[in-house]
Amino acid sequence: MLKKITYTLLAAIVFLGCGAQGEENPTLGPEDLKTKDQIVRLLELECQSPVPFSGSLLVEHNGKILVDQSFASERLPFQATAWKQPKYFLASITKHFTAVAVLQLYQQGKIKLDDPLSAYQFQFPWADSVTVRHLLTHRSGVIRDIVEVYDAPMALDSLMDKISKTELLFSPGSEFRYANPNYLILSKLIERISGQSYFEYIKAQLLQPFQLTNTGQRFNLEPIEGLVTGQSIGVDTTQDLTTTVASMAFLSSTRYGAGALYSNSQDLQNYLTRYQAGEVLPDTLRALMEQPTSENYGMGWFVDSSATVGKKVWHTGRTYGYRTGMYLYPDKNLKIILLCNYDLSDRNRVIQQIEQIIFDQPVTLPKVKPILSGDLKQMHPFLGLYLLGGDTPMEVFQEDNHFYVQSHGDPKEIIYMDSDTSFFSQLRDMQFHFSPVRNSQSDTLFWTYRGTTYTCPRR
Repeated sequence: MLKKITYTLLAAIVFLGCGAQGEENPTLGPEDLKTKDQIVRLLELECQSPVPFSGSLLVEHNGKILVDQSFASERLPFQATAWKQPKYFLASITKHFTAVAVLQLYQQGKIKLDDPLSAYQFQFPWADSVTVRHLLTHRSGVIRDIVEVYDAPMALDSLMDKISKTELLFSPGSEFRYANPNYLILSKLIERISGQSYFEYIKAQLLQPFQLTNTGQRFNLEPIEGLVTGQSIGVDTTQDLTTTVASMAFLSSTRYGAGALYSNSQDLQNYLTRYQAGEVLPDTLRALMEQPTSENYGMGWFVDSSATVGKKVWHTGRTYGYRTGMYLYPDKNLKIILLCNYDLSDRNRVIQQIEQIIFDQPVTLPKVKPILSGDLKQMHPFLGLYLLGGDTPMEVFQEDNHFYVQSHGDPKEIIYMDSDTSFFSQLRDMQFHFSPVRNSQSDTLFWTYRGTTYTCPRR
């Protein structure tokens, strides 16, 4: 059975600038090996794409591990391939585990899903109208986030005080709006009912029983063996190109049940196996978690289905430096865990392409742009200041034999030649096209970012 892949590159491409680490699986048959090779080829190309991939991938299909590897781009300084089984901050995947914890307490008769929060001693002005179910399904009406709480460590009680000063955005149950405070409140509910801290409960009831030994919560700046550094752009404008967010790692603990946990792909694959086997929750409660109320969200799971992939349940996460996803396809006996330590890596595109390979759909592999060499003098007509949106300066300049662009408040970034008048970024989805040269200079820069083009006249 041949996969129908549309190749955008010559078959003779030599893979440079992408490291991969993984283990051989001797139980794979010829078709499995063919699928594995195509997925690995895809990730190698993604490492070299205009917005590079960096992270770990685990794919299990029909009980066999097809891929369990880490990949890295030479354009990014912190590489997951430095560790055998690297760990990542999960961000909002944590919400799934919080939902499971609440349903465990519900199973024990300690929580009623349709009880108002006032039944559990919450003092919010709207505690009589918001239920536990509203929180689990993101239909409570609470605000999207409390941004300032992530600037410094904060006790869960202090977060509750901040939430209590907010007003609901809509009548509970009338709309869906994904909001982190829903799961912060659930974290406090778990503490109040169990008599344990949020993480003590998660550790005792989920991590230890299911041997999730590489999953935990980082409380301060203590070193975590195998925790790969997250990478982003624009967090620290004193540095060029890619800036790391290691100094912000301690803030993850402030997110509690909305986004505090770290883990690795092997632990998550083990957990999903236990979850599907009914060891985590009985079938009735798993069905409840996977029953979407609206906007394809159940309780701690997004849920969807299609003729190609069947039923699909998943949760994703994103925080400074990390982008993550945990996917389960129960009708197709497929699990995918994708963990990235570069928060611009295109997680959704990679997942879609892996699905296409697994399910024999046409796939267009990412295009690796060649970098053209040119005389720097040839680029002089493009140097100067351009105006974005009428008043925001964007400077194009030469430094250390490289061509840079920098807009106000952003780090400078190298751009590479694509043609005589066009350039592109190797780290973000950005292209730069200059108008024809007249009187020794170009008058206009056309900047394309994520498919939208902006006209920037020379100042």
